[in-house]
Amino acid sequence: FFDNDAAQEVLASLSTQQDILNATLFDAEGHIFARYVSAVDSSFSFTFDTLATSQIKKNEFITFKPVRSDNQILGWIALRFDTSKHKAH
Repeated sequence: FFDNDAAQEVLASLSTQQDILNATLFDAEGHIFARYVSAVDSSFSFTFDTLATSQIKKNEFITFKPVRSDNQILGWIALRFDTSKHKAH
């Protein structure tokens, strides 16, 4: 988890997932460790202090979860998904 280059590489691989707009890894203190921003929406940015729970908005879903190892929080991941192509049945 603490390998910045590896974390950046993993997040960059999200570019193959069209519905993931943004992803950010934060360390345990809330500092940005690595981030992915899609070419579709580069204006959005996560900040640690504004994230507390998952959010559903008009065309997006945002989730914020801890990254754990042996029940110890190593950091947090925030993901923002485009839901505009998904319709409820």
